[in-house]
Amino acid sequence: MHPKGRVRLDHKDNLEEDLLRIARTTLGSKILNQHKEHFARLAVDAVLRLKGSGNLDAIQIIKKLGGSMNESYLDDG
Repeated sequence: MHPKGRVRLDHKDNLEEDLLRIARTTLGSKILNQHKEHFARLAVDAVLRLKGSGNLDAIQIIKKLGGSMNESYLDDG
């Protein structure tokens, strides 16, 4: 990853709100629009758990057939 593409974690005051704004904008599709806030929070929490490692492969999405989008959660694991 290019160094300028990394987010600095020493600006934590604004970091979380900035990440939430980015996630909301990115998730602004018709499918997720009703659940945009919920999924934005899940995405930001998942990224913050990486603690700056930048290893997005550590985040796994598991799909459950028949499950509701409202039932989506971030699991500790």
